[in-house]
Amino acid sequence: MDKYIVSLESGWTDIVAAVVVIYSAVLSTITFIRQCMREKPIGKLEFGFINIIGMMQGHKMVEENEFEINPSITFNNKGVNKIKVTNIGIKLPNDMNIYFLNKYVQMPQIVEPGNSFTTWTVGDKLVEELRKNDYNGEKTLRCFATDAVGNKYHSKKFKINLEQKFR
Repeated sequence: MDKYIVSLESGWTDIVAAVVVIYSAVLSTITFIRQCMREKPIGKLEFGFINIIGMMQGHKMVEENEFEINPSITFNNKGVNKIKVTNIGIKLPNDMNIYFLNKYVQMPQIVEPGNSFTTWTVGDKLVEELRKNDYNGEKTLRCFATDAVGNKYHSKKFKINLEQKFR
């Protein structure tokens, strides 16, 4: 019967040992997660509009005293590693994409940590592409970008009204 009795002294040492093991397991897990998060590329996309003054816009020249407001996407690198962005555009609900390509911002773009780049398209061209895909009125869309190693980045959803002019 004596072999089943646990002494008070051995009980406390077992409890202290268990607490130390659990504490070290939690600490090493937290360290591992932080290290993985540091190495993971962190990109942030924002949809907006950009004023273009006195530049060639697609098929027509904007005069120096005129301006156009064009849809734009800004990619911000919030991580600690470079990100090589290969594609950027708008994702449509029917799994189609509209890519933002222009002659001023060449792809791929290498974005250093803490830096960003903005690309844009002519507003009329965007509306034309959306209407080709049977979109009318106000629609909720989302921007996307992909990098050279296959990571995908998405913006918050935004609404765009195809009946309004961008100018």
